[in-house]
Amino acid sequence: MKALWSSKAQHADSTSEHQLTISERPLPDLQPSKILVKVAASGINPSDAVNGLINLFGIAQPRIPGRDFAGTVYASNNPDLPPGTAVYGTSGNSLSFTCDGTAAEYVLILEDAVVPKPRSLSMAQAAAVGVPYTTALLALEVTHTQPTDKVLILGGTGAVGRAVACIARCWGCSVATTGRRDHVADISIITDPELDGIHKLFGDGTENSSKKIDVIIDTIGSPTLMRKAMKHLAFRGRYCVLAGFKGELPEYNLNLVDLYRNNHTICGVNSIARQPAEMAERMQRLVKMFDEERLESPAEDELTLVPIEKGIEAYKQAMQFTGRKHVIVFDNI
Repeated sequence: MKALWSSKAQHADSTSEHQLTISERPLPDLQPSKILVKVAASGINPSDAVNGLINLFGIAQPRIPGRDFAGTVYASNNPDLPPGTAVYGTSGNSLSFTCDGTAAEYVLILEDAVVPKPRSLSMAQAAAVGVPYTTALLALEVTHTQPTDKVLILGGTGAVGRAVACIARCWGCSVATTGRRDHVADISIITDPELDGIHKLFGDGTENSSKKIDVIIDTIGSPTLMRKAMKHLAFRGRYCVLAGFKGELPEYNLNLVDLYRNNHTICGVNSIARQPAEMAERMQRLVKMFDEERLESPAEDELTLVPIEKGIEAYKQAMQFTGRKHVIVFDNI
């Protein structure tokens, strides 16, 4: 089978560097409590790219990268997931970390990490769901987000930020996003660096209406932006960090007096720390949301679909953090 293969390259001078290649790998054998999936599409996340290209997480190499997938069951001993079943999934700390990932024509996955694919999504759309939507769901869960909440998303134009916005709106929340461009975000951090536009976006115009934010989901991790956003956090507001900013030390000087007086909650979410079954449970919840509750899905015309032969360049593009989602597709899509 064809696969992306992440490994160390050894040079004549005994130095080594990380490299990603396209390789022919043996078809995995079916193992107890696992399912062999024929991959139709494999979504690429920035974290997959830094994992495969520079091994930022220090995992054992060589290895096939990739966590998100959609495809069909090829071999299985599970009667609930017979061959031919359309499935999708993601991984917390297993795929591409402790075992080979999804950037391959076939992948071996734990039974409790595989979920039937939403009927309303194509294979490419389903492969773009995993990490962004489960991370978004985790963030909204830990902040105890309610339909009456006002939600601000810092970095709302990236894949995770857009997923947070889609789920929050599906739940009935009032949502605003920040970004560097006015036409794709509600508040531009370039023209409105203090985020004063929040006052125009929220509140019903009455004297007693609250214009502060109940929940802030931070997909950027910039201390400077956090400092400005915290000024707009409401009493009993919740702030969730999903990333560490590149280019400055991710340190924030917290005012403890403000923290306890305002009953604020600050937390972090790292999807890589989760077990596969935990992520599958959320993927199952998303199935119902997509198929029955009209949760907005990744638009297929906004995905960049590439064959495995162009997978290396797609991984390099994902490291640019442009917000454009790349998905590797195979002949069986």
